[in-house]
Amino acid sequence: MSGQFQIKLDNSFVDICLKLIENKMKDNFDDLIAHPAAMKVHAHAVRFGNTNEPIEAFWRSITEDNFNQEMENRINSAIEFLEENKDLFASSMDEVAEHLPKELQLKCKLYTMVGYDIGIVSEGSAFLNIAHPYFEENPCELIFIAMHEVHHVGYVHYNPTFSFAEIKRLSDLKDAVRYSTHLEGLAVYAPLRKRVEAGCIVHEDYSALMDEEIAQQRMLQYFELVTELERKSDRTMTDDDFGIFEPMSEPGTRLWYVTGAYMAKMIDERLGRKELIDTVRKGPNSFFDLYNSVR
Repeated sequence: MSGQFQIKLDNSFVDICLKLIENKMKDNFDDLIAHPAAMKVHAHAVRFGNTNEPIEAFWRSITEDNFNQEMENRINSAIEFLEENKDLFASSMDEVAEHLPKELQLKCKLYTMVGYDIGIVSEGSAFLNIAHPYFEENPCELIFIAMHEVHHVGYVHYNPTFSFAEIKRLSDLKDAVRYSTHLEGLAVYAPLRKRVEAGCIVHEDYSALMDEEIAQQRMLQYFELVTELERKSDRTMTDDDFGIFEPMSEPGTRLWYVTGAYMAKMIDERLGRKELIDTVRKGPNSFFDLYNSVR
């Protein structure tokens, strides 16, 4: 990794988690919720409407439900895999840098964590849930989902993320869908070459992206939904309006992941990497404009 692009893998939070699995003393729990990773994960959960609980209650529910021998085994296996694949991790982070603006001086931590989502970005740090069951059968995904989340850190440096609380009108929803398509599409596309090189293309986003028929089906479904949304006049949001997030993000469809990655691939292949990277600086509208120029 270059001097301008430094990603430090930090296991200090899961070290506390391991202590808490072994001994659920109050001191260990207090150490956990005082850790910066715990605070940032909680902040993410609040931002995206996944909890309205204070940090202590949020982490108490996670530790009571999940902290057991099975989790300990998953944590240790994942840490062992990452330790044995330091070179792949380093070269993969270098690949992420090739998908972000050259002037970006990204020095961030990739925290290993447990109990919340498979990977997130919050307040300038990336997080990888190494205790997630998905990694048991697919340990190579530890590297490539880490790439996805680190790319997000670079992206939000230029394009600060939204919160669900800010989506009050249909115009806000339209912006959020475009933003998320750009954000997730670029982060799915960035690890593609390394995934193919390593033979790790098991994730459903890639099985869809690399099957032209399926990719085109997802594209069609995505643009039908977006066109319908764009045709609507601006008004206050209703609960039903939020239903668009389900096909966009849920397993089995994941429309903005697959469509966004396909759009990125087309721009990269037809206009070049520089043009694709420029959309990181300029934002989602430039991404859609470029894609429309080559479709």
